[in-house]
Amino acid sequence: MNFLLVDIWANHKVKEKIGNHEVLYFNPKDYWTSREYREYLTADRIVSFYRGSDPCMMTMLDDCLKVICENKIEGIAAHQNPFPPEWLVSHTAGMIRILGCFDDPQKTYSQTLPVLWAYHGAYYCSPSYSRTMLFHEALNQFGMKNSHWFPLSYTDPTSDHIRAVEAMWANRNSHAVYIGKCYGNKVDKLAIFNGAVGGRLNIYGQGWPLGGLAGFVAPLKGRRFFPKWVRPITEEMKRNVYLSSLIGFNMHLGDYEETGNMRMYEVPMHGAMLLCDAAGCNAHEAIFEPDREAVYYRSIEEAIEKCLYYFKHPEQAIFIAQRGFQRAIRDYRPKKIMEDLLNWASSIRSDSNRGIKP
Repeated sequence: MNFLLVDIWANHKVKEKIGNHEVLYFNPKDYWTSREYREYLTADRIVSFYRGSDPCMMTMLDDCLKVICENKIEGIAAHQNPFPPEWLVSHTAGMIRILGCFDDPQKTYSQTLPVLWAYHGAYYCSPSYSRTMLFHEALNQFGMKNSHWFPLSYTDPTSDHIRAVEAMWANRNSHAVYIGKCYGNKVDKLAIFNGAVGGRLNIYGQGWPLGGLAGFVAPLKGRRFFPKWVRPITEEMKRNVYLSSLIGFNMHLGDYEETGNMRMYEVPMHGAMLLCDAAGCNAHEAIFEPDREAVYYRSIEEAIEKCLYYFKHPEQAIFIAQRGFQRAIRDYRPKKIMEDLLNWASSIRSDSNRGIKP
């Protein structure tokens, strides 16, 4: 099938062959500044811009429709919905439409559920929706019968990458690394964790005020004192940082609810031992097997205890990291994940019970 992949992370991708499918990329973010896109993405703002004939919105829709017609697109896969649902239904009749869901329940409420009726299927990156419900169960309750798990793995394990990881098993330093943006309660947890492990947590990422040094005045905003030098990082730097680290520390925005962010896959894919928060319904166990392919915790205190243990027993951390790495390159190759998604999408009937607003 010919698919249009609507993806704000498409960068400069235009077209590629994935399995038996031709995939064209369309990046709606090209029509807005980053700030405008973040602000407009909620379902109510999308409809407001559309009904108000916003020039950026109308240009995007016209260009998208042109791509659809010129390339005989048969299906649309939207990683995040940028379309007014009534426009989508009226202009893509007969096409398969599938929608990507966020792992954040709050964004699911504001950006996914209001437009779900316009799609024939939905895919999700977090196997758990909350502490008490799996994501496919939640979608079923919302009326979406066709759903698919889409792991957020984007690291391509080329032969060169695999050789680089295997060459570093005996050369990893006994420290932990966290690579991510500056998000509210995550920072407080990182502060507690870093202090308890003797400062042996290296942090990299974008969006840290004053490179992390704003942590000097964090108590003035009700946050923990945490002046930590945090550097932005390129993809090449990220690879080298992970390759030299014994442990990759991970956490999610929810409080032991969702699971499966990008970091959860990139840590094992680079051969570091994944130390990750547990999820609702034990859904994390579907991604990596506990204590064999990854190590999980249910409190920051437990995370500290386990981190210190593996600092003292690096050979056990390497043992787990090696199995996590093998699982990652076997099951979480990006091309395999995308092909599985498109195969599933192509099996959905366009006349399935969707497209009628409740």
